[in-house]
Amino acid sequence: MSTDLSSRIRDFIKSEAVLVIAAVAAVASMAAFPLTPATLSTYIGYIDMRTIGLLFCLMTVVAGLGRAGLLNAIRDWLMTRVGSARTLAFILINVVFISAMLVTNDVALITFAPLALALFMQATPRATIATVVAITVAANLGSMCTPIGNPQNIFLVSAFSMDIAAFFATVLPVG
Repeated sequence: MSTDLSSRIRDFIKSEAVLVIAAVAAVASMAAFPLTPATLSTYIGYIDMRTIGLLFCLMTVVAGLGRAGLLNAIRDWLMTRVGSARTLAFILINVVFISAMLVTNDVALITFAPLALALFMQATPRATIATVVAITVAANLGSMCTPIGNPQNIFLVSAFSMDIAAFFATVLPVG
């Protein structure tokens, strides 16, 4: 009985490594800054329910579109026009790069990662992973190129009263 339980725990840890690491980090953080009645309001203040609600709604819509078959229909439509998975990945990476400049990297990834997974569902796992990693890199590179691409840029532009020319002169060589 205990061997079966330890085996299931080990399998869970292996399959959900990111979740386990996040939980351990959260517990370590709570050990460093203990939860007490005096710190309870601070802990509650860390939770931004508006953002969580918006992300939940966005993910629910994407999941609903996937269950309705829209993502598969988009995949089939694109594959008849594009022809190869490599070209499709190239197009997707560039669309994510450009959209991250306009809507932040997080929104671009939440929007396009499920589409990428649907598009490459019948591809090899290696191709799927490579595409998702590439769109993640593209989203981060694209978002760093504009003042509205990520929150850090918004902060830098406002905190240092940068004009657009100075901002682009600073980030475009890196981007």
